[in-house]
Amino acid sequence: MNTVILKVFSNTWKEAFLGGALLAQIGELSFLISSTALGLGIIEDFSYNFTISLISLTLIISPFWIALSEKLINWKKDNE
Repeated sequence: MNTVILKVFSNTWKEAFLGGALLAQIGELSFLISSTALGLGIIEDFSYNFTISLISLTLIISPFWIALSEKLINWKKDNE
C-alpha cells in the first residue's frame, strides 16, 4: 500500500518499493498510544496484548524486510 502511494506521488518504482519497506514498521509511538488507550479504558486487555504483540513483531521483522527489499532492488538492477 505504501509503495503504491509513493509511486502515485512521482517516485520511481525503486524508490517507492524501498520507501514502502521502510514505512511498513508500525513504530515505537504505537506502544505509547496503546498504553494510553488501555489506561483510558478505550481498549481491553486482550486488545492491548494483541497490539503489543503486533508492534513487537513488526519491530523484529522490519530490519530483515528492509534488507531483503534492498537485495531485491540490487538484484533487479544487476540483471538489467
